[in-house]
Amino acid sequence: MKHTKLNDGYYKCESFYVMMSNNQVLRLFVLFFWVLFMATSCQETNLEEQNPILTVSNEKELGNRLYDISMSTLNTLDRSEYADLYNYLESAMNMAIINTRIKDKFDWGILVYEDYDNYNIFSLPGGKVLISTGMLTHLQSEHQLMAILAHEIYFADRMDQNDTDDLSLVMQMLKLKFGEYGTKTFLEVIDGTSETGSDMIIYIRDIVYEPYQVFSADDFALGTICENYLYSPYGLEEVLGLGVDLSEFIWLDNRPPGRLSQGGEGIYTLQNRFDNIVSWYAGCGNENVDQYITRYNSFIDPLR
Repeated sequence: MKHTKLNDGYYKCESFYVMMSNNQVLRLFVLFFWVLFMATSCQETNLEEQNPILTVSNEKELGNRLYDISMSTLNTLDRSEYADLYNYLESAMNMAIINTRIKDKFDWGILVYEDYDNYNIFSLPGGKVLISTGMLTHLQSEHQLMAILAHEIYFADRMDQNDTDDLSLVMQMLKLKFGEYGTKTFLEVIDGTSETGSDMIIYIRDIVYEPYQVFSADDFALGTICENYLYSPYGLEEVLGLGVDLSEFIWLDNRPPGRLSQGGEGIYTLQNRFDNIVSWYAGCGNENVDQYITRYNSFIDPLR
C-alpha cells in the first residue's frame, strides 16, 4: 500500500487520509514493540512453568516414587519377615555412602527383590539401591558385597564431568532417555499422574554406562572400602571373576564391552585400567577374609 506524506504532516493512504501526526506514529510503533515484548516474555514464562529446572529435591522425590513403584511391581522381600537381612544390608550401605557427595540430601535405602535367575544390582535416583536375590546368593563374602554396593552408590551420587545441574549420573541418564517433554515428565511420575515410572525402572536396570564412568565407580568403590574400612580391595575383582553366564549376570553384562569378552578391541586397555585401580589399593584391608565370609553367609543363607 502506497503512503504519501502531505505538506501538513499527515499521511495519505491510497484514496483516503489517515489522520495521524508524526508523534502518533512513534507512539504506535512503541506500543507495538511493547506488546510484542510482553507476549514473548509471557511465552517464556509459560515454558519455564511447564518445564522448570530439575533440582536435587526433585531427584529425591522421584527416587522415592520409583522405590514405591518397585515395591508394588517387583516381588520384593517383606521387611518384617527378613528384618535381620535388611538391617545387615542397610548397615553395609551406611558404610558405603561415607564418601558420597550429597549423602545428607537423599533418603538412602536398599530393597531386595526376588529374582534368582538374574544377578543384578542398580541404583535409582535419590539414593535408592535395588538388588536381586540372585545377586545376593551368588556373592560369596562381605568384601564382594561392599565392593558392588559402593560401586552402584557412585552412580546415585556423582555428577558427570560435563554436567552443570548438580544431578546424579543415573538422573542424567534418565533425562537423556525420558526428557523429550522436559521436566514435566518427571514431575508427573512424582505426583502419580504418569505411568512412565515402571519404564524408567526397567531402563535403569539395564543401563550401560560409559567406560570412564564405570572405572570411576570402581575407583570410588575401592577407595571407599579401603580408606574407611578393613575390606580387601580384591572383592570387586573377585566379583568380576566369578565366571558365570553373562545372560544371567546382568550387572557384569552391563559393564563396558570387552572387559569379559573373548575378542574385540580395547580388551587390554580396559583390563589394564582395572588392574591399575586394584594395584593402587593393594595392601589395604584385612587379608583374613574368613570372618567376612562367615558373617555374610549367616545373613544370606535364609535366601538359599
